[in-house]
Parts: sequence; C-alpha cells; structure tokens
Amino acid sequence: MKKIFFIVGTILLIGGLVWYFFFQSKNIANAPEEAQDGNSKKDFAENGWIEVENRGVYLVNTDGTLGTELQQGDEIMTGQTLMTDKTGLASLHFFDGSTLSMESETKISLDNFNYFSNDKSLKVKISLQAGRVWSRIKALVTPESYWEVETTNAVAAVRGTSFGVSYIPGQTTVIGSV
Repeated sequence: MKKIFFIVGTILLIGGLVWYFFFQSKNIANAPEEAQDGNSKKDFAENGWIEVENRGVYLVNTDGTLGTELQQGDEIMTGQTLMTDKTGLASLHFFDGSTLSMESETKISLDNFNYFSNDKSLKVKISLQAGRVWSRIKALVTPESYWEVETTNAVAAVRGTSFGVSYIPGQTTVIGSV
C-alpha cells in the first residue's frame, strides 16, 4: 500500500512540475506600467515586484505577526518576510526575468536581494521557513552572482536553471530541472 502511495505521489509531483514549467510559466504577467506611487516599470524591474496570483499573500511584521496583504505590482525588498495563507499564490519577479513562485501556506524571508548595475551581478538569498517555492533563474551573468534557497537543514544554490524546494520542519526536498 505504501508503494502505491509513493508511486501516485511521484506521478503527481512530476505532473505538477511539467504543468508549471511548460504551461504556467508562459502566462507570467508583466510588471505594471506605473504603480500607484508613480514609480515606473523600470524601477520595479530593478527592485523586484510581486504578482499576486490568488489573494492571501502577506508581509510579515518584524514581531512575527501578519502584516499588510500584498497587491499586484507591490515592490519587494531585502529584509522582508512574505507569507501565503491556504489560498494565497504569488510569484516574485526580479530585474533579469528570473522568478520565484510561492505556493499556498509558504513563508519566506528575502535575506539578500540585490542587483549591482556596475558589475551586473544579482545576489539572491531566500530563507524558506515553511511550504514550497519554485525558482526559474535566467543564467546568472557574473561569477559574483548567486541564487540560494536555504532551509534549516539544506541550501540549494544554482546559476541558471529551474528548481523547487519544499520544506516541512526537519525535511527538505529539492527538485531540479535543466
């Protein structure tokens, strides 16, 4: 019986990956032309922005309490902690076209998220505290660039690929794709 559940689970996981990478990624929205505060699309592209695919995406306050619900096109920055509830789905968009998708019931911290225009390096370090994220990274241009997703017991670091990381306390699963 366990073998059947394992096989069915594996088939569902592979099917989900195929769906995401071949169908969902083609439907990614563009950054808004202009935000409510007057920032241009270029500003959002350099700073990063969020695409809210389903309501229920929140900032987490520094004291750990639930903060503001995020809206389509909101800017994302280093130091922020984001969380999705049972219905929330979101994609974080970075200056170079790379994305990080958050599934429901996921909590991440943007530990480092910087683009340096002088050497064109991108440095992204995300702490996954719970849930599942999918990263789709454009090829990183410089040797100084990095993209890491870290949990309490693993670190996934890549230079230009798609991969997923799932974390439940004490167990990290990394799924890669070329």
